[in-house]
Amino acid sequence: MALNQVLDSEKFLARVFTRLNPRQSLRARLGLTICSIALVMAVIASITVSSTASDRVKTNVGQALAQMAYQVADKLDRGMFERYREIQILTTLDLLRAPNFAPSQKRSLLERLQETYPTYSWIGLTDTTGKVIVSTGKLLENLSVVQRPWFQNARTQAAVGNVHEAMLLAKLLPNPANEPLRFIDISAPVSDLTGKFAGVLGAHLSWTWAKEIRDSLLQPLQNRSRVEVFIFSASGKVLLAPVELQERYPSLPNLQSLQQQGRGYAIATWSDGDRYLTGFARSTGYRSYPGLGWTIVVRQPAEIALAPVRALQHQILTQDLTLGVLFAIAGWFIMRHLTYPLQAIATAADRLRQGDAHTELPLITSRDEVGRLSRSLKHLVYTLFEQQQQLNTSNEQLQIQLIERQRAAAEIQQLNAALEQKVSDRTVQLQEINRELEAFSYSVSHDLRAPLRTIQGFAQALQEDYGDRLDELGREYIQTITTDASGMDRLITDLLDYSRLSRTQITLHPVSLMAAIETACKQLESYIQKRQAEITVTTPLPTVLAHSSTLTQAIANLLSNAIKFVKPESRPQVEINAQLIQRQQQQWVRLWIIDNGIGIASDDRERIFHAFERLHGVESYAGTGIGLAIVRKSIERMGGCVGVESQLGAGSRFWLELPLDEGV
Repeated sequence: MALNQVLDSEKFLARVFTRLNPRQSLRARLGLTICSIALVMAVIASITVSSTASDRVKTNVGQALAQMAYQVADKLDRGMFERYREIQILTTLDLLRAPNFAPSQKRSLLERLQETYPTYSWIGLTDTTGKVIVSTGKLLENLSVVQRPWFQNARTQAAVGNVHEAMLLAKLLPNPANEPLRFIDISAPVSDLTGKFAGVLGAHLSWTWAKEIRDSLLQPLQNRSRVEVFIFSASGKVLLAPVELQERYPSLPNLQSLQQQGRGYAIATWSDGDRYLTGFARSTGYRSYPGLGWTIVVRQPAEIALAPVRALQHQILTQDLTLGVLFAIAGWFIMRHLTYPLQAIATAADRLRQGDAHTELPLITSRDEVGRLSRSLKHLVYTLFEQQQQLNTSNEQLQIQLIERQRAAAEIQQLNAALEQKVSDRTVQLQEINRELEAFSYSVSHDLRAPLRTIQGFAQALQEDYGDRLDELGREYIQTITTDASGMDRLITDLLDYSRLSRTQITLHPVSLMAAIETACKQLESYIQKRQAEITVTTPLPTVLAHSSTLTQAIANLLSNAIKFVKPESRPQVEINAQLIQRQQQQWVRLWIIDNGIGIASDDRERIFHAFERLHGVESYAGTGIGLAIVRKSIERMGGCVGVESQLGAGSRFWLELPLDEGV
């Protein structure tokens, strides 16, 4: 029994060896061939994909790092431009140029700017000798800064100094972080009213501002491993580095060649000997700001940046090897009795393909793959014939559904026609209502003003003809009637203007801000002369997209309020200037109207733009309470917005924003 089992085992092993011998088995040859091809393809694919993926990953990550560096450079340049322009604008203000203004007034102006932009660590104004006249916090006042570069460089023109450690202010300014204070100097010459050099206006920007910009851009990348940002000066000095690396002063040997390229990425070896995927961008300035030649560098270790490539290589190699083995096994079984049965099946299938419906597929009774294929194909053909019949039935049903849908479409067309007729009828009704509103407005204006003019006329006649016969109380009554009638007339006018804004068709076109301001001033000429108001306009002013008359009315209302709401003992002073603002991929113009009036409490800044909202009694400041509501609705109808910045007793800064006419 045992001998028979041994013999059977030997026979079985002999059969297995024969089937596995490529010289004796087509199945083995096919399996070996497919496996070899799969292995070779796996190696080739791994090498090709790894090279392509490495280049692609390096490109994608490098471009992302370069874009981040550019964003930091752009934010730095734009921020420096704003501060550079602010300092130059301040030098044009009469408050700093005229000698009749007290030092406290000049100091207040500088401190308000510092409160608005806390990045200013210090702002000061010197005389011609370099002595600080006024400054924020009174720091360095009456001290000489004649030897400081920011004073020397700004005697003839605006200047910007590079990052440096604080000197005189190092012990005077708070430093909670206990890090060396570093500043960027911005200065500009100040001329008196005759154009003669009168001193220098200088400001120190805190270098922590650059850190805040860096941190704001790195915040979305918290999950990205070891992304670091550096700022180098034009000479290659490290101005900003990660906190953990600042003591080691990292350097980039090929920094000069990168600076010459301006913007891009590269795999560079740093001073620590490690390779990093490095994105860089050079600061080139913005508009009038010339820039300081900074180079912003963003790096990531190469082994981290290119880690997905290695993972992809392993994955591809594993998958290709698995597929090679599967292909070899498949070839082993497919070659078994493949030729003859498959040929018969293929011939019958060709006849069926040619349209011979009477052809039957041969039934192979074997239980191997070919037999199953034969039975499956016969079942498939039978199923196809059944599906053909079902398809014919479905086509008939689809024809019926198509007819029903056509009928439904005709009904929908009829409903659309009826709807369009209703819309047309409703449009006619709305037009008729608008005409009735216009007629009502005219009737209100005429019917209300007619008795008001009668009242005013008779009151004037009483005052002129019988004024000498009346006592003081009688004359006071006549004056009250005249004043209230005039106020009622102004109220009717404002109400009509406010209601007309909602109905009037407004078409935007290029409008010169200077022309609109001049027209508004002409409308208020008598009132300006009566109050002896001083209006200063900083030119040039841009052109905006607006409706000319509507914009003029809004500016006139703001100017009227700026002149009106001033303490009786004070002379109204109004400053008008404009600034460009980039928002939502569009440039906007913000027009500022700044007064020296009584100011507005913070709780009332929004309420004043509502109709009939008054902060003061008529006996103190005359008005209808609708003027600012007209301003807001006018600007909003033109697609803009309006607001105010103010404090009680410190004047108000009203602003309106409209889109810039970029076609100019």
